[in-house]
Amino acid sequence: MKYILLIALILGISSYNGNEQFVWNYLRNSGLTKAGAAGMMGNLYAESGINSVIYQNSYKGRIGWTDQQYVDYVNSGAYSEYSFVHDAVGFGLAQWTYYTRKQALFNTCRGRIGDLGCQCQYLIWELQVYFPRINSLLRSSSDVRTCAVRVLTEFERPADMGPGVQNTRTNYAYNYYNGLP
Repeated sequence: MKYILLIALILGISSYNGNEQFVWNYLRNSGLTKAGAAGMMGNLYAESGINSVIYQNSYKGRIGWTDQQYVDYVNSGAYSEYSFVHDAVGFGLAQWTYYTRKQALFNTCRGRIGDLGCQCQYLIWELQVYFPRINSLLRSSSDVRTCAVRVLTEFERPADMGPGVQNTRTNYAYNYYNGLP
């Protein structure tokens, strides 16, 4: 597997999309261990498919906009800051939903709310400021499962955090751990 990946990287071929490679590199360059980056990536994949412009599917019928329209309306002010912050719609890489987290995301990425790099910057800032225990774990651990489960239960905190979800996100995390340099 490692030799196939090495050849693919040399030839510029990857089974990962550009967003995945960008986020992986950003996390690793920000000091997360390989296991820590994989644990975060597994959760981001489950939340958004590593898509910085996606908003929560269950709200698409209610709002009626495409992902890009939602982003464009927020960036232009047509959908107000207040509406974005308080709409309870999960948005972006981590599907930020809670109003204080969305407000900080909005403040960080004002005018470029769907920008992948800006969301990565916000993600690292949020880990450092509001989630120091998770941040420390992701910067020191070599245990992929522990990283994936702790990101799930302490950072993402979706409604379902049961064993099945833990296993799924851990499997996603191992895919990144084993597949990205």
